[in-house]
Amino acid sequence: MKILIITVGNRQVGWRCEDGVVRCLGVSGKPDHVMELYQEIAVEKPEARYFARHLGKNLHDVCEVMEDFAAVELLLDRDLIDEEAKNGLDEVWLLSTDQPVSVDDSFRASDTTWLAKLMAGKIRQVWSSLEVKVWDFQVDIGNPEAIRVRFEEFIQDLIKKADGLEDLTLLIENKGSVPAISSGLEIYAAAFVRQFEVVRVIPKECSPMYEGDTASQMSATFAKSFDRQSLSRYFLPLEKLRIISAWERGDFGEAKIWLEGHKNQYSVLYDLAGYLEDATRQDMKVLLQRIKGEWLPMRKLKRLASAEQIAVWQKYDCLDKNKTAAIIWEGAFSIPIDAHVGRLSNAFFLMAQTLERLLYQVYKKDEWLEKQWIEIPESLREKGIGKSRFIPNLESLIRVWVDQYDATSKFEILNGIREKRNKIVHEAAGVSLDEVKSLWRTADFSIDPIGDALMMPLQDIRKKAGNLPKQPLLLLLYEWGLGVLRD
Repeated sequence: MKILIITVGNRQVGWRCEDGVVRCLGVSGKPDHVMELYQEIAVEKPEARYFARHLGKNLHDVCEVMEDFAAVELLLDRDLIDEEAKNGLDEVWLLSTDQPVSVDDSFRASDTTWLAKLMAGKIRQVWSSLEVKVWDFQVDIGNPEAIRVRFEEFIQDLIKKADGLEDLTLLIENKGSVPAISSGLEIYAAAFVRQFEVVRVIPKECSPMYEGDTASQMSATFAKSFDRQSLSRYFLPLEKLRIISAWERGDFGEAKIWLEGHKNQYSVLYDLAGYLEDATRQDMKVLLQRIKGEWLPMRKLKRLASAEQIAVWQKYDCLDKNKTAAIIWEGAFSIPIDAHVGRLSNAFFLMAQTLERLLYQVYKKDEWLEKQWIEIPESLREKGIGKSRFIPNLESLIRVWVDQYDATSKFEILNGIREKRNKIVHEAAGVSLDEVKSLWRTADFSIDPIGDALMMPLQDIRKKAGNLPKQPLLLLLYEWGLGVLRD
């Protein structure tokens, strides 16, 4: 859904007179459009300094009698509404002032409530598909607290409108109205930048603002172009370091929160953070199919990654739902991430689990039972457990691996991993860096950096399990996303 919110000022509304000249309701100098408009409708101009309320109501009465708002012209917003109506605009909200009678009449005379009603009538008549809502600020605009309370009511209405919507864009046009309203809207709108896209739209008035042959025939011109400013961009320099920090820590839920307000620029990374967050709690096969079908084909991805890079990712075996070993390997993507930020026990446990899963894939692929490298214990056979139900334990898998595949005899490190994994499971024990160093020395493995070190015991096995890539695809995508954020 897309909503355009306009703060109404008297410069925004014009009236096309019978002589064809468009006269602006906010111009009373040279040219004196206000006097000419009163003459047009044969109403005496009041002596007051301000007249937006009086003139606006009289012109609105003319429209009501004629049942036609064709004479109303939207000097700042006509082309903007026309363009956005063709690009998904759903609603227009007009913010105007209508101060209570307790406020001095000299100030109430400048209220824009009738101008907003003129604009609403014109919009409904020309763009009948748009829903139009007029929000009158029926408070003393000299009272900041009263304005704040009214804005809270406005924001609550906006929250209700946004409830349940996956995609909402707010366009803010606040060139008109008094500063308390126009600046207030911008401040409150900025609070929504993490929930949906907020874009400030600034009409660029033509120069000259009036065109004509004589002083009495000067017609107001229309804004023809607009500057657009995404409010989230103001927050990006402040929040980018927080996004990077969360990404580095593997806290993809937090990264998503900070990226929420920058989805217009980083929607690809926002979605990727969601996939990486789900990777630790969702069926990996299902997740990878989502990445294959939803994320890799994104058009916005092509703006950040080359066609060659995307093609490389698309060739990964893990995207084939029938390649079990490759899918298992993807679960190891968070090992170096956890290790890097000090979650060593988590990283170690996941590494040990991945070790067992990969060895089991080699066991099945190379038919260890048929080769009698491993046997089903008689006690299990007596219970009717045969080949289809038998799952060898990790100790048996390690012994066969070392005997049949490992020329460098890494039994000590692999068995040590198994024993420490069991302590984590059965005793809720942790794993210290010194323990990892001691164990890794038995295989002459480097310990630095620790993230890469924890992947080393898996390298020979992942090759035998299905010639799996050195790094899981998810780890590559994690590193690519971090690079985009740092760039």
